[in-house]
Amino acid sequence: MALNIISLLLVLGIAFMHSMFGLFSGLINVFCCVLAAAVALGFYDALNYFVTEALELHSAYTEPACLIGLFAVTLTALRLAADNYIRGNVHLPMYVDWGGGAVCGFLIGQICIGMLVIGVLMLPVGGRVLQFSRYERVEGESDPDHAGLARFDRRSLWTRPDEMTVGLFDHLSGGALRGGTAFAAVYPDFLDAVFFSTNTVQAESSPAPLRDKKGGDGFKKGIAVEQWWEQPPGKLEVRYRKDVPTEKKTQPGYERTTFEAAPGKKLIGVRAKLLQAAADRDSKKRATRHLFRPTMLRLVGVLKSEGGAERPVQYVARVLNTGDPALERANRLVDMDNNFSLPGEDQEIDVYFEVDAGFQPSFLEYRRHARVPLDAGKLKAGPAGTLVQRAEEPSQAGSTSGSRTFGQVLLPGSGANKRLPFDMLATALRSQGDITLKDNGIAKGRLSGNRSRLERQSANDPVVADFYVPENKRLCQVRYRPKQALTLVGQVFNFVGQINQYQAVDQNGNLYPMVGYYAIVQRGREQFIELFYNGDPDGEPFDPGYKSMLDFKSIDRNEINEPDTSEVCLLFLVKPEVKIVRIENQGRDGGDVQFSMP
Repeated sequence: MALNIISLLLVLGIAFMHSMFGLFSGLINVFCCVLAAAVALGFYDALNYFVTEALELHSAYTEPACLIGLFAVTLTALRLAADNYIRGNVHLPMYVDWGGGAVCGFLIGQICIGMLVIGVLMLPVGGRVLQFSRYERVEGESDPDHAGLARFDRRSLWTRPDEMTVGLFDHLSGGALRGGTAFAAVYPDFLDAVFFSTNTVQAESSPAPLRDKKGGDGFKKGIAVEQWWEQPPGKLEVRYRKDVPTEKKTQPGYERTTFEAAPGKKLIGVRAKLLQAAADRDSKKRATRHLFRPTMLRLVGVLKSEGGAERPVQYVARVLNTGDPALERANRLVDMDNNFSLPGEDQEIDVYFEVDAGFQPSFLEYRRHARVPLDAGKLKAGPAGTLVQRAEEPSQAGSTSGSRTFGQVLLPGSGANKRLPFDMLATALRSQGDITLKDNGIAKGRLSGNRSRLERQSANDPVVADFYVPENKRLCQVRYRPKQALTLVGQVFNFVGQINQYQAVDQNGNLYPMVGYYAIVQRGREQFIELFYNGDPDGEPFDPGYKSMLDFKSIDRNEINEPDTSEVCLLFLVKPEVKIVRIENQGRDGGDVQFSMP
């Protein structure tokens, strides 16, 4: 209400003032304001990029400062030029002069106050500013597309000065002032995008990542995408909490339910990694965390109509899987005002967006400007695999030992996934005598060393990013924390030396022996990896004596079992178009999973 009143009074005040200046002066000012708004909205992004990179200032503040600064400087320069070069005046009848001046003044007020409102809403002060929020939860009503879900309505200022200003520039950017990239192609709805990034109640949560030498460039290295897919039609099992936490009820319960795309829509899933450079920083505690709301994950692309016309559109996250143990690592159906807090290091998550049927994604954004393109060539036939195993599901094969809890130790990246744990420097791999490369992938061999030595150093370094997988096979990865496995599953998936032989079981009871493994442990300030891959067992195995056991040469048992951060991955080559339902040892002890192999 307060922002509405203030903006209305300012617009009316500017309109009254210009009614006294007259129509001719008002017309000149209208043209000056339109050009100033076009310059500000067209170049503030580039100016902010330069300022944050050169001066390492807080991007959440520099961006609105660049926007308003460009507008004010351009408007002042244009008005001074007009005063110096247009010295005459046009005499009109009094009422025409006053009335025309008032109309011009109203337009000028709309543009000036619209720019000011946008700048204020871009500041890191939360989604609600002076009692105004772009989207409001409507208590007691359900979403029109999904009965039982919370409803959010879009709000506007009374005279809509911000919407008029952005709409005018959208028209100019796509027409007379069109450049290489139209403004709407990046911001299909700029005001919504501003709200999506600033929508938070946590003061520590920044709408834009920082860029400095200490923490990294959050613009360039803020988010990564491992793979994305169009979710097959059907219902997705989720947990949903409709109630908002209050002081009396800080942890409302979750409901087990299913979610399905509304008619005429589909779900796009993205396995993304929130990188540490884009995390929020606590200078006092010298710690980082990802504090965000679902709206801070924005998917942008084009929507094709039946007639072939295209228009840019954007969507925010609808379902998230962060691997939260409190939710049994299940998918969570989210609302715009849900809060998330994850550790500051790189975090893999699954994100689902409910989009229109003709939508084709272009890029994914985390906060403001941390973007990664989604190339159509990287589209997968289906999700990489389920990150969760429902606790109440019974075992589908063999013993039930560990079945009810194994899903709780799985890490993102588990399932159908041929990616290495990180991109490795090709020259470093070739220096490893035991490594064989094929089609720019690791075909077989053993390697070990510090991650800093194996990882790429610059964007131009040639890298190897995948395991080589034969055409008639799929690689199934099972990633987990050994310490958690020891607590929840027992010794079955805990590294205890050459004891357990591992195998994967599909829905038809077929067995697939483990063909490799790797572990990542922390040694001082360095991460250390040891990886073994035995190639295709139907071809020529690297080590014919390999018995599908964990046999680490450079890492000892305590390094793997004791730290919370250690990670182990089991590798299985399986048939395509099957579902892996269980990972077990030679005694048929193990845990149930749900991994679809595309």
